Amino acid sequence: PESYAVLDGTTVDWGDATDNVKVTKGKFGAAFAYQSLEGDAELQFAENGGAGLFQIDLELPLVIGDDCWNTGVDVTLHAVCPGTTAKLVWVGPSSTASSNDGMNCPYQEKPTALPTTAVPIPVPTAVPSYKPTTLKPTSEPTSPLPDMTYEPSLQPTEVPPTRAPTPSQVTYAPTMAETSPAEVASFNCTAYEGALLRVEDRDLTLRMADGSFATVWELPGDATGVALHTESSEEEDADEDAETRLYGAFDGELCEFDAERKRCLGPLEFEPDAATIVDWTYYYGKDLGSEDGKLAFVEDVDDEPDFPEAWDFPMAHFNGTLRSFVLLRDFEDIEEDVGEDSTYLGSGDEGEYLVGVSDDGKVVVIKLDDGEPEEYAVLHASYDGEGPVTSMVFDGDAVYFTSDALYKIDLPIIVAEWCWDGEDVVCYYNEDEGEAEDEKYMPLITYAGPADAGGSSGLVCGSLTFEEALPSYAPTPEAGLGLEPFDCSVNFHPVQVMKPEDEDYYSVMQLDPASGEYEEIYDLEHLITEDGHVNAVDLWLDGDKYYVAGSVRDDDDEDSKLCFFDSEGRVCYDNPLEEVKANAGCILGDNFYYAKDLGEDGDDGARSVYWVEGIGSEEPVFHSKDEAEFVVNEDLFEKSVLDFVGISETVNEFIDDGEEERSYLVGLGQGFEVVVIRLKDDGTPESYAVLESGVGCADVNSLGQPVDCADFNAWWEDEERDEDETSAFGAAFNFRGPTPEAPDNAWAMVQTYFASNEGWGIFELVYPLEIPEECWNSGEEHSECDETAQLLWRMPSEKSKSNDGMNCPL
Repeated sequence: PESYAVLDGTTVDWGDATDNVKVTKGKFGAAFAYQSLEGDAELQFAENGGAGLFQIDLELPLVIGDDCWNTGVDVTLHAVCPGTTAKLVWVGPSSTASSNDGMNCPYQEKPTALPTTAVPIPVPTAVPSYKPTTLKPTSEPTSPLPDMTYEPSLQPTEVPPTRAPTPSQVTYAPTMAETSPAEVASFNCTAYEGALLRVEDRDLTLRMADGSFATVWELPGDATGVALHTESSEEEDADEDAETRLYGAFDGELCEFDAERKRCLGPLEFEPDAATIVDWTYYYGKDLGSEDGKLAFVEDVDDEPDFPEAWDFPMAHFNGTLRSFVLLRDFEDIEEDVGEDSTYLGSGDEGEYLVGVSDDGKVVVIKLDDGEPEEYAVLHASYDGEGPVTSMVFDGDAVYFTSDALYKIDLPIIVAEWCWDGEDVVCYYNEDEGEAEDEKYMPLITYAGPADAGGSSGLVCGSLTFEEALPSYAPTPEAGLGLEPFDCSVNFHPVQVMKPEDEDYYSVMQLDPASGEYEEIYDLEHLITEDGHVNAVDLWLDGDKYYVAGSVRDDDDEDSKLCFFDSEGRVCYDNPLEEVKANAGCILGDNFYYAKDLGEDGDDGARSVYWVEGIGSEEPVFHSKDEAEFVVNEDLFEKSVLDFVGISETVNEFIDDGEEERSYLVGLGQGFEVVVIRLKDDGTPESYAVLESGVGCADVNSLGQPVDCADFNAWWEDEERDEDETSAFGAAFNFRGPTPEAPDNAWAMVQTYFASNEGWGIFELVYPLEIPEECWNSGEEHSECDETAQLLWRMPSEKSKSNDGMNCPL
């Protein structure tokens, strides 16, 4: 920067600007420079007070003589340039702003008639007639808009600014209430089309892609029962452009409001917990769900509002009170009638029903007659969330709300005829049996995306929009972990988390049984650094969804943690695991078992099997090395066990050890030794046994399917094969299924497989194993069992490294 000049005067061409935006001074906190590909330039400045967007007229060039340029540090010698003027042209509206700065993409096509990004917030009231003055920039620009450093992908962002908006382009300039002495502006729904907004304390907030809520602007006071009215095109007096206005309760009065001011219409009967507005009728309630529940409404809030008295409306049979509700009508498009005289709720012209959701996930429907509550129904629903339910919205297609995430209620909601008469306390639920019934009627509540808990009132402009569907291996994220369940519908073959031979990152790979090659499901480059480590993985069953979990070390100087992960993210416990870089692991029920180089000595001596009890809970127990009841003798089998599976006896006995219905971990040493760890009833690893095994191949597997043993037999019986050669078995798999004795028990049968890291193939362990009591090692003297096991080659598999196995069990 060399020098600067200040022009003696500035004139303003206000063009089509209305009188109420014309000011004599302004603060300009945002500047924009546009340049065409031909080199023409346009300079624009936004006034922070909302006076508008101004452009310097460069058709009359700025003539600044050499003696006008100020330099040096003695500011008493600096002066304005005499006889020089500039011309500003008002080119469009702009919102009020604070703590702001401008930027723009410099090269743009000619502007089109699109709306600007300006949030229509009222500008200062009109001042006496304009007198040209020198407009000086401000060093303290300000703006109420959020510092959005990323755009919400689950809802569209605001429309980018056009190159040079003109007054004719503005399609949604602020509309002032005709009867409003406070000149309250309408709400700019165009800027938030398809997005979810909600009120949090005194802030209007916008839901972002990660489920957080960014502040849009601060409310002009403490408000409850905030509701957004959207003037539909079907209303007789609707303008060409739909008009949207905000209403809420301020200090006991119903007020229309914007970001800076409010216009109050009259006193309410009570301070509302929940509210909604439809067709200019404001419905509000308090303590709904208790014996002190109240309900009321205000008609014609746009013109001479009427405030009837409230109705007492005690309610029960659900947890908490309704903090939010929406208004639905009799659904018009019924494709299939599931019950005579049932009520179908959704979009329509007839009927009035307030619909809320209780904290325990029950759908509550209140039937109204000209605004007066008649009766209500409590419906059991399919809901896996938890926490207070807030921010309900109806976007015309479905109902949404937030609790621990964003949830969707499909329409229509069906209220069977018997749900109104009070015979059932909770409809669609058998209290005697403690289970759902009439599930074809039950409301369906599904996870729709992440959302932080909190807030009160919810607002929506148009239909909520979401990201495109994920690929087949990545089902929609579920509640709780916020991760994508593993898709067992397409990934039902053996799966490994491994480093492919020619790559330096881990991938989730599925075996092609015909070729023995592994095909990538997704990579894990996002999960750890290049020096990180992933192993000891398995699938954890949560309800009817499977999630990948295992030992994850982010970098080579960090602890290993137990983490759940998917193709894009992870959720880890803070507690470190007892072993860094565990390389054997499995999940049995809600317990995670893991080990490192089991059978080899580590820095602290012989190693054992460790476990985390109660994974998926809020406070799992990380059992320490000091709690281990045995260590493994390195002399009993070749090198180490690098993976194991967990089995539990229910119908059939898999381990013949004189014990009934016990659980075990089963792994394979590098010389085909079978290693079995027996667990106590509480899940603690109790003792272990080691069995030598015979290896072969049968032409038919345990399912009666043919096996081609030719290649295996040729290799195994080759006289030149080194019989002392060993292989790690770094991936173990456990498949379950029914048996002829238990055709209805999907978990009765066990098939356990181990994959050779050297590419020898996949081998099945034949059950049952006979392991007498003297074979179990837990004290000082450990020995190998005299009994033997049988391993059968089943299919080819390619070489692998730094790997671990998992599979969908059924």
